[in-house]
Amino acid sequence: MCCGMVGGARHSLHGFTLLELLLALALVSALVMVVPVDFSAHREPGLSHSAHELAALLGRARGQARAQSTQTLFQMDLEKHRYRIAGTTSDQFIPNSIAIEFTAAREEIRGGQIAAIRFFHDGSSSGGRIRLRKDGQQIVVEVSWLDGRIRVHAAG
Repeated sequence: MCCGMVGGARHSLHGFTLLELLLALALVSALVMVVPVDFSAHREPGLSHSAHELAALLGRARGQARAQSTQTLFQMDLEKHRYRIAGTTSDQFIPNSIAIEFTAAREEIRGGQIAAIRFFHDGSSSGGRIRLRKDGQQIVVEVSWLDGRIRVHAAG
């Protein structure tokens, strides 16, 4: 009896040989090396991502003020494009390709380059507006002085 025969009937074996699999893998590898892949779009966060990261840290500052029944200061260094909650060492950054315009209470601006929004124990804040611009697009992160709510929206 032959290897492909069972009970007198012929069965075909379906599948790929090792040689076929290796050839297919070599072909895919060659295509990956030839086709250019643009990773630059993934290197720098976009405008929307930066605005939402900014809003998230503002939200943490507000939450911290309420949870600890104290004042919490959100600070931004406009020259260095970095921001953080005062008293922490973990700075977050906005890419230099994004323009920043920060409107805050006069008492919360220091030296023209450091601006802040202060959150109070009841959730209210000193208020402010951070406008991010890039390639003709604008996104605004607004913090209400009355209740400290944070809103992100596209600006025209």
